[in-house]
Amino acid sequence: MVIVDTNLLVYAYNRSAPMHRAAAAWFEALLNGDDEVGFAEVVLIGFVRIVTQQRIVPKPMSAEQAITLVEQWLATANARLLFTTPESFAHSLRLLRDGGVAGNLCTDAQIAGLALAYRATVASVDKDFQRFAGLKLSNPLA
Repeated sequence: MVIVDTNLLVYAYNRSAPMHRAAAAWFEALLNGDDEVGFAEVVLIGFVRIVTQQRIVPKPMSAEQAITLVEQWLATANARLLFTTPESFAHSLRLLRDGGVAGNLCTDAQIAGLALAYRATVASVDKDFQRFAGLKLSNPLA
């Protein structure tokens, strides 16, 4: 299973992003491939939050457009919506404690905790994930 981080989703749909074409091609191939694609709630809500803000994205989507995309992704045959479990939550807390991190890295720890619990790989261009021991990480745009 591959858990897609918010940054890759934003790059795939923000045409002004420098990595847009590569991210869009990668994400389309992933959705049409054989690997199971894990979508964390926090990632999907983060996508909607970011792509609907003009101060972040030059041409923001409407909330309806962003939500429709999320629904389309979840409707693909290999998509799975991931929920926090007691195990993933415990992993997240351990990663925060062991890494001595908090603040803006809490969301990354939540995603990493899900990946550890579901034995998945996190796909991201965010190097902050490298600080979490035991996490399988992939940068598909590298």
